Amino acid sequence: MSRPPASAMTDITPPKPTNYQLRLTVWNTADVELNDENILTGEKTSDIYVKAWIIGEKTDVQQTDIHYRSLTGEGNFNWRFIFDFQFLDIEQKVVFESKDSVFQVGNTIKKIPPRVVIRVYDADFFSADDFLGECILNLTSLKCGSKTPDSCKANILDAKHEGINLFTKKRIAGWWPMIAPQKQGEIRGEDLLGGKLEAEFSLITAEEAEQNPVGKAREAPQPLDEPNRPKNSFLWFLSPWKTLRYILWRSYKWTIVLSIFIFLILICLLIGLWTLPGEIMKQMTSKVFGK
Repeated sequence: MSRPPASAMTDITPPKPTNYQLRLTVWNTADVELNDENILTGEKTSDIYVKAWIIGEKTDVQQTDIHYRSLTGEGNFNWRFIFDFQFLDIEQKVVFESKDSVFQVGNTIKKIPPRVVIRVYDADFFSADDFLGECILNLTSLKCGSKTPDSCKANILDAKHEGINLFTKKRIAGWWPMIAPQKQGEIRGEDLLGGKLEAEFSLITAEEAEQNPVGKAREAPQPLDEPNRPKNSFLWFLSPWKTLRYILWRSYKWTIVLSIFIFLILICLLIGLWTLPGEIMKQMTSKVFGK
């Protein structure tokens, strides 16, 4: 009897992930919550910066510089984040290795959804920074941002709204809502805005990134321009002259002018009294005190 034909060997090699690079450019913010009160002027302000990560806040987090003393919730950044990661297309997952403990020998392969987490904060010098808003976007179904900040609403992130696969479309730009964190004991019927973010997403393969490199932040290659921030955007207690010029003078100009005028008059009177002849001084004091 003849043997049945041998079946073809099945390839059980696990699929390999593809290397990608996400270039996330943070352009501006708008309507960010004003969380601080200036101790000199009483104005509501925020010192705004933006954070983002894919794998984890303690793993691949990046952040912008700080836009100091925003009076309107507007922040200007022109700041580029670059995230290199591996993506397993068949499972639609980001793949990475990590240790579960310091005592573990070797790494554990982990898989997570391809999401980018973006947060906006108010920087505090003497206490923990205030978390003002968050936007979580899945790269395989990224919700389309609005064209203007005025049309940017919290419901953009609703599941019913259109999304695009960034692995296919490669690039998208717009305004996205930053959802304010829910405070302890707070009951909400809908999401509240903690601000709005203007950003641009570009997703390319590692090979494409190597052929067309860019720098992080505003660095070369392909550097970004410095943002056109207001003159009063600085850390006030480290710049006393700017504080006087752009903060105190703008808020208390006439009070400062009047105070200087009164001070000069008093100085002139004191100098005049000091230079009067002694006999006249005696006569004046005798009339005043009746002696």
